[in-house]
Amino acid sequence: MLEIIEGIFKGFGLLLRLFVEGGLFDVSLSATGRFFIRIFYPPHWVKKVTYNRAFERYVGAVIWALFAYGAYLLDNTL
Repeated sequence: MLEIIEGIFKGFGLLLRLFVEGGLFDVSLSATGRFFIRIFYPPHWVKKVTYNRAFERYVGAVIWALFAYGAYLLDNTL
């Protein structure tokens, strides 16, 4: 479990470095959460729906943690 947490933190560092080097500074938890809620919940694909802001941020934080861990795993395996 400790290795996973360490991987998430190192992955966040790697993603931050990639964002700074790539010039991408606009990273939003709410926008990321809203995007992935729409992808994974098909009834909201075609209609306009508002979501609870705290729920959007929670989903966005979980997705970014998964991205960070994935970046860490890719960095270690390649």
